[in-house]
Amino acid sequence: VVADEFWAAHCHREQSAVAALFSSQFKSIARCKDCGHENATFDPFSFLPIPLPEHNFRWVTCTVVSAPQSGNFDQHTVQVCARVPKRGQLSDVLRGAAGLTGLPAEELVAADVASGYVNRLLDSTAAMSTLSDDVRPTVFHVPAPLAAVPTPIPTP
Repeated sequence: VVADEFWAAHCHREQSAVAALFSSQFKSIARCKDCGHENATFDPFSFLPIPLPEHNFRWVTCTVVSAPQSGNFDQHTVQVCARVPKRGQLSDVLRGAAGLTGLPAEELVAADVASGYVNRLLDSTAAMSTLSDDVRPTVFHVPAPLAAVPTPIPTP
């Protein structure tokens, strides 16, 4: 009965089609610990926040720089966007880039590049959670014969 009175008062104050369709009321009860007396209040609301489900993946855009193919020097850089697990590793980005470009994943190396300079090579076992959401790694194709960097020979 009290709820109806509060609702009627709210509807009298808020006379609109939006209020009629999209509002309701909460009932809150306060109870005294000593005597057990209850006091109920009714609060109108017009929106109810509900959490949206999160995806378990993220999109990572990266620039893939491959070794030029037989004299075709202008077609060796491409930008790709790979879908990778949020709880995955950077190796998932490398596999995604490999799948999109047709390059072998084991011949790809990711780096942090800024202003044309390689700042650091990224560890392929690094967790995706350690990379910022706006990271755009540069992925280099290092063909198998060049994958092993030779040790420099000391000069006498």
